[in-house]
Amino acid sequence: MESIKLLFLKIRFWTAGIFGLLLHLNIFKVRFPNICAPTYSCHGCPWASFGCPAGAAAFQFSIGKFPAAIIGTMLLIGAAAGRIVCGFLCPVGLFQDVIHKIPSKKLKLPKWIGFIKYGVLALLVIILPFLMGQDQSGYLEFTKIEILKNERGKRYPQATVINNGNKPVVNPEIEFFVKNKDGKTISKKSKVFNITINPGEKAVLAGDPPKLTWAKSINAVSSPQAAPTQDIPIPYLYYCRICPVGTLTAAIPTAIEKNSFVNLIKESFPRIAVLLFFLIGAVFISRLFCRAFCPIGAFYALTNQFALFRPSIDKTLCVQCGKCSKICPVGLNVPEDIGSPECLACGDCMKICPKKALKREFAFLNDSADKTNGKQNKKE
Repeated sequence: MESIKLLFLKIRFWTAGIFGLLLHLNIFKVRFPNICAPTYSCHGCPWASFGCPAGAAAFQFSIGKFPAAIIGTMLLIGAAAGRIVCGFLCPVGLFQDVIHKIPSKKLKLPKWIGFIKYGVLALLVIILPFLMGQDQSGYLEFTKIEILKNERGKRYPQATVINNGNKPVVNPEIEFFVKNKDGKTISKKSKVFNITINPGEKAVLAGDPPKLTWAKSINAVSSPQAAPTQDIPIPYLYYCRICPVGTLTAAIPTAIEKNSFVNLIKESFPRIAVLLFFLIGAVFISRLFCRAFCPIGAFYALTNQFALFRPSIDKTLCVQCGKCSKICPVGLNVPEDIGSPECLACGDCMKICPKKALKREFAFLNDSADKTNGKQNKKE
């Protein structure tokens, strides 16, 4: 219990929690689907207000486009403060911190495991979507979902879509989910539309009228994780198909809403297994997902050592007490690894250091400190 209380006292606990709430404002119908968050915000989550940079980048690569806006934004964040997003803003990291407080034997993670996330970023987010995604037939993005009335006064669902693929979508099939006055969801799959939508073209698709007399709202999400679906699948978003965050925040809520959780387990057991592996693993190994599998963390890690504002150590003050390494959430040997690609810049080590040898500095000051430390070490 004492460790949980200490977690609540940390600033990064509250910043990550508040940021997590901001990422899910769609619970109040506030949504910005064309803007990516700097961290996880799965498109398929029914409450997500923003997009996920990993999923959106993979999709852009799969249709032969370079995700300049996404990568540019993340580079700016990384160049300014390295993995500050991982340390202070990521709700996934916060969730793992809480799970790790469950009493159990704590295990160390071999350093080589940390290199896996770079392979995930390169292979599953960039290379495979780019190489394998060029032959896809198209992809429909839902830009507007509404309920209208026909000339007889009957209500029907209608979707405005745009083909963001590089080939025509022929006779798409979509599924509408309508909530009635009791809050229950009615699923209505409209059969194949007799239409061809060319790349870049918009189209209006009107669904067959289900019993919408008491319908209050209609919800449809453009995502490989959730509804609506097309008969043209998106098989090239390899990371999204196994992402444990997407499974937890998108696939499972959608399955519960559709009363198809059993089918999810039967049809998507691999992704459920991946989620369980990281959930259970987080109990024994601090931030297992961040350290071993997260492509967003891997991207920011590449910028960590070049960040303008990053943590550093004055080795002339360090007494090698080991307290900083013991508290580090990613198991670093802090005196040697602070500011390295694996460092989250969370500041836990700075708070516990009895000699105040650890601090945050601008890069040019940090470099000066390193030189001073080097001269001191030579004298010793």
